[in-house]
Amino acid sequence: MRYKNNKTGAVVDSSSIIKGENWELIEEKKQDKKPAPKKEPRKTKE
Repeated sequence: MRYKNNKTGAVVDSSSIIKGENWELIEEKKQDKKPAPKKEPRKTKE
């Protein structure tokens, strides 16, 4: 989970829950990863 301190702007990754008046949980957007486009082999000069 990723948290941001609104007072200082610090961003922290933690597996624990962070509580406090200045801490806010940052929702991570899960992106659908698309497969990389297939590259065609380079043509060599003959």
